Amino acid sequence: MDDLLVLAFQGHGLSLADAAFSQLFQIIVNAPPNADFPLKELELSESLNVSRTPLREALHRLELFGLVRRGHGRGIVVPAMSVQEMENVSRTRERLEGLIVYTVGRRYAAGEISLESLERINRRVLAFRDIDDIEALLDAGLAFHVELRRLADNPFASLLLAQTLLRLERYRHLIVGLEQRGGDIHAEHEKILACLRANDPDGAEREMRRHLSNARRIYRHELLGMLGDTSRPASEARSAGEAVK
Repeated sequence: MDDLLVLAFQGHGLSLADAAFSQLFQIIVNAPPNADFPLKELELSESLNVSRTPLREALHRLELFGLVRRGHGRGIVVPAMSVQEMENVSRTRERLEGLIVYTVGRRYAAGEISLESLERINRRVLAFRDIDDIEALLDAGLAFHVELRRLADNPFASLLLAQTLLRLERYRHLIVGLEQRGGDIHAEHEKILACLRANDPDGAEREMRRHLSNARRIYRHELLGMLGDTSRPASEARSAGEAVK
């Protein structure tokens, strides 16, 4: 997994600032969606059992990634979630993941890599779906994308994508517990794999972008419900079978 994602999702064997970053990231992911959420240094220092210096370093990193910002009183806040931010970040991810899976397709067609690891991960996705463990399924689904980045062997694209996923995690978290999405993830991964097996990197890119577009529609629906906004502009309306052009 990319270093930035290790930093975000784990907190073991790291520096004090790294561990604070990881803990703060979880606070951010679970912050209220519809209003700025203040982060008070003194309270955080006590609750996380970390001194102010590594805490401030962690907050500075989070600010660089756009996960927190300075409020009007110069305090640190977690910004409210918004459809616009979700759209921007999700579409950026879609472009980057499209490039990555296209590269995997080219490498597979050239005989440079195997798809066995991807097949194995997607079997795990199916197993978690069958026992209705949606959270584990989503983790396995994320592992599928991580493995694609490894197989693509494009460190620059992987770094950009890792930063993008940090911004997207609050929105991805919205679909935890949605049973229907679990079945969709496995089926959509299978379509990507079918294109890869057929030596069709363009098709794999198209299916990846459709896969992430489907997720974005669910993020949008859940987010609008959480924000109490039931109006959906025509520009945001999408059919269930939206195709990527």
